[in-house]
Amino acid sequence: MESINRFYIDSTQKKRNQMFACIHWYLMGQSYQFEWDKFDAQYKVLDGIWNLSELEGNHTKRLIKLSEKYNLKLPVWAKLNAKGRSKLSEQRNELVHEAKYDGHPIGYSYPSPSQILCNCHLD
Repeated sequence: MESINRFYIDSTQKKRNQMFACIHWYLMGQSYQFEWDKFDAQYKVLDGIWNLSELEGNHTKRLIKLSEKYNLKLPVWAKLNAKGRSKLSEQRNELVHEAKYDGHPIGYSYPSPSQILCNCHLD
């Protein structure tokens, strides 16, 4: 509670609103039935935290830079492959730019539980 209070007192209204948006989308994402909706909500939270963190870089490297800044272990699905992409960035781009999820039009395939949506597979 002390950290939350300090953030609130020390922040501008713009930063407070961004944090409210992060909390809103985190909670909304918990209520969705479909995995693609949950993923979309969680990615909004990631983008909001990125905005609050005042870092620079593209979508592909956002989680890498956030992990470094906050000293967190980078999940496997956020690590870059030989093409400079991650499972996370590929899934995000497919959903946002192609209206697909797991390689299929949204709603036409329901993949097995996502590695991205759980707190597992960190190594």
